[in-house]
Amino acid sequence: MSAPLELDQDMSLQRRMWLVQRVGWIIGGLFLIAALAGALGEGVISHKKEQAGNATLEYERVARRETPTPVRIEGKPADETFEVEVDRKIADAIDAWIPDPRETVVGPETVTARFDAFAAGAGVTMRLKHPHAGSTNAGVRVGPNRFEFKQFVLP
Repeated sequence: MSAPLELDQDMSLQRRMWLVQRVGWIIGGLFLIAALAGALGEGVISHKKEQAGNATLEYERVARRETPTPVRIEGKPADETFEVEVDRKIADAIDAWIPDPRETVVGPETVTARFDAFAAGAGVTMRLKHPHAGSTNAGVRVGPNRFEFKQFVLP
């Protein structure tokens, strides 16, 4: 039979370590819950829908760099043309329009996409691919209605 090991024990240090571990588990759990709720991408927290007049803008507040992110724009066309105007600073991030615009007019501060009202139906989707991480603020106009939207782009 061997003799028991004689090890020094510091119970106050052990209790502090247990406390640090519990705090770590709580922080990790909160981070996981936030991620599942959409704080890091698509989800309840991230989804935003704004309405002004007869127009609606629907988008995700959190996007990822170089990943296609849809922005849905809906409204009632005044005539045969459905027109969407976006700020020039966000125009470089536009990867595609769905459906394709009939014509695109590039101005000094805005880009205007014109769609056939029949092809656009109730609205169009602007697919963004942000080239840089960080906060992005942009304006979108549908008829007389203007929206300001913000997206935080993760790396």
